[in-house]
Amino acid sequence: MGNDQVAAPEEAKPHIDFTKHIKLSGRSTSEVERQVTVCRYKTYVGFNFDQICAATQRGRLKLGEELGIIDIRTSKDAESTEENQLDRLEGDDHETEWVRALFGFISDKYFRWLDLESRDIYEFMIEGVLSETFLAEYYQTSEGEIEFLTYGGSQREDRIKAKHRSVFRMQFGAQLVEFPYEFVRTVCSRPEFRTNLKEIGYAPLGEAGYGTVDKSSMKTRYANTIDWTAERVKEILENPKIQISEFSARATIHHLSVRTSLNIRFHLTKRGRVTLYFPRIEFNRPMTDVERENEFYEIVRVAYTYITGTKNIKSSGTDKQREVTQQLSLDAFLEDV
Repeated sequence: MGNDQVAAPEEAKPHIDFTKHIKLSGRSTSEVERQVTVCRYKTYVGFNFDQICAATQRGRLKLGEELGIIDIRTSKDAESTEENQLDRLEGDDHETEWVRALFGFISDKYFRWLDLESRDIYEFMIEGVLSETFLAEYYQTSEGEIEFLTYGGSQREDRIKAKHRSVFRMQFGAQLVEFPYEFVRTVCSRPEFRTNLKEIGYAPLGEAGYGTVDKSSMKTRYANTIDWTAERVKEILENPKIQISEFSARATIHHLSVRTSLNIRFHLTKRGRVTLYFPRIEFNRPMTDVERENEFYEIVRVAYTYITGTKNIKSSGTDKQREVTQQLSLDAFLEDV
């Protein structure tokens, strides 16, 4: 036979039925603690409801994709007009037409499993796991242009931009909208927030004595919060020469879909990001998984609107930018059906 060798047959792996160890979690009325960052993006493209709906349909999650849309809701198929009326009552100055797309990130998950009978450890992979969701809400500004909010997904911003370029034919002239310093100060100084301040970031801009202030001296004696009645803190809040760039506080949120009010932590930065930290949520009725995700992001939307006061904070885009981008037709960004 010479040097030819016959390879030994590979030892057959034992067949293990992992499915018997997989159980539905039964989270029909509860939701685990979650952290969500909300960002707002500005475009200078005219809002066209039908074309945005068509674009979101094209973006539905397909087999083999890592990112796509799971569910779509619009102002026209809302269950009642109360939700649209709510937008007006909350101070939004955009039209009531909106499109909300629930996105999902798909990935493979690797696990190690111990067989208690054989005492062997097995490594296995589950394909197509829904690892994360985020919601994008597209609406019309008072100038008739598209703005959109992303609820979650901020750590995957590059992939979200790529998805918008492919689905919406958007060259992503959309820009993240920052908050003006005065806006950050106004929100931070609101009575319901200043009494629950946890952290505050500021730039003294040459004001004597503020470059070396020990923040621990601002804390209250018996609680880990900033004492807003302290003279130094009051001056930070009231002196326009001291720019407040970020702060953390608590807010109480009410929503009809939950059994009790929610006490949430949030962190707002001048960079336009509001990060919300939610406790366990107990919904007041059973829901499907998709319904629960949509309802959770509706609570996030209410919390963000309550904290910022409005979704349509004026951006700092120049008139020249608007003139240039308005010369491009909407078809350059959204493909006709």
